[in-house]
Amino acid sequence: MIVPNNLNGNKTKHGEQVEAKMTVLYDVLNHIPIAAELHEGRSSDLKASKVHLPLLKENDLIIADRGYGSYQFFAEII
Repeated sequence: MIVPNNLNGNKTKHGEQVEAKMTVLYDVLNHIPIAAELHEGRSSDLKASKVHLPLLKENDLIIADRGYGSYQFFAEII
């Protein structure tokens, strides 16, 4: 796998480690990913997930963990 240069990382006694965050828009009824993005490991979940919002359609159900529970995120969805 080729890792983008802009991802966070550090060196340990076991070698280099890269921190990354992946956001996935997943169709739970058809069991397929719609879109996926790789982000810096310390990036905001909310900011990272915004790239998927244009792909949502009317009446889509969004399931997210409690880290996404902000007024700003809900406002952008509707």
